[in-house]
Amino acid sequence: AASVLLATQSLSFARETISNGCGLVFLLAALLGIVDCHRGVAGRATPLLAGVAAGAAVLCRYQQAAMLLPLGALLVWTCWRRRAFAPLLLFVLGGVPFLVLLLATGHARFGDPFATGYPPLSGWAFNYPVWLGLVRMWFAASKGIFWLSPLLWLVVPLALRWRTRIELWWLPWSLLLLPMGMFAA
Repeated sequence: AASVLLATQSLSFARETISNGCGLVFLLAALLGIVDCHRGVAGRATPLLAGVAAGAAVLCRYQQAAMLLPLGALLVWTCWRRRAFAPLLLFVLGGVPFLVLLLATGHARFGDPFATGYPPLSGWAFNYPVWLGLVRMWFAASKGIFWLSPLLWLVVPLALRWRTRIELWWLPWSLLLLPMGMFAA
């Protein structure tokens, strides 16, 4: 609830609140479930519910599928380390209905299950200077995330300070930098 309240979209009252706020909640639920699996404190249904939350996040905004890459990597690594792949299977099973719904919607709307209404990924230029894109995303006067997302003012210094004491220190950094690198270019 605090994340949604203090997220960029909530403070700027953008039209994106409908999808981004819900997507954030679903991503946080998926993150919690996967981290519980990693810590060994997950219930039997936890990976299934994490998959459901991940699928719902992607339905809210399909670009959030990129955020599932580090989460999926953590779950695969956890399952590999324990030689127990049931949590991974349950996670995938939880997300499959949402994938089917997303593909069926694309097919019904555009005649192509992989069409989203946005230009195809091959049409994205990715030729904008990354450093300039990052500065604009972080500090632009009207939409800079550091001005409109107070949580980031807390997360970045804490992550820098406690990097060596946090077991999964790479996870929040990848979840922060992956979409920024994607959209900065």
